[in-house]
Order: sequence, then structure tokens, then C-alpha cells
Amino acid sequence: LGQGSAFEDEHGYYLDPVSPNLPSFPEGWRDRLIELDFGEVRAFFVEPNDVAVSKYIRGDDRDMRWLRAGLKSGLLNLDTIGQEADCRAQETPQALRPKKLQPLLEKEKSLTNQ
Repeated sequence: LGQGSAFEDEHGYYLDPVSPNLPSFPEGWRDRLIELDFGEVRAFFVEPNDVAVSKYIRGDDRDMRWLRAGLKSGLLNLDTIGQEADCRAQETPQALRPKKLQPLLEKEKSLTNQ
């Protein structure tokens, strides 16, 4: 189902399934699931800002690229990500908090306010 799969070749899109037990999803994420009915299959998609919070907390370089692209395209809301990430960060031990994310958010916010 993932990127580069036969499923993507056939349908023109791919899926990145995630565990509902992922600890970095923000509170209430299940209430914001986006349901799409494809006839025989019903799919539930995590709201993009909720995915962004999870990626923000993980802080991997590829996650930062994903966040920048989502912010640039207007798919993501910087204020929503910041609020949810701040709530999650309070629950995350200081040693595990990514240090490079706050500057990213500040930079993106300054670019969107120009």
C-alpha cells in the first residue's frame, strides 16, 4: 500500500498506515478522523494537522521537509500545529523534545505573515 507499491501504480496514490497507538498524536485526534467511502472500502484518514503534530514531535529531517511543504502549500495550519505541539511537548520529557522544531515554526510563521 505504501509509496512505490503496486497499489500506487494501479490507483495513482499510496497509503501510509499508522498505528492508532502512536503516542505523539494530539488529544482528540480520533474525533477529527476524515472518513471516505470508496464503496466496498471505508477509509479513515488522520487530519493533516494531527499528522503534522506527530511529525513535529518526532523531528526527523524528512518530517521537517513534510512540514515545510505542507505549510507552504496551505494544507497545514501553523497555529493549530503550534498549539497542539505545545500541549504534547508538556507531556514529553525535556530530553526527548526536538530542539530544531521551534525555530522552524518561528521561521515559517514569519514567512506566512509577510
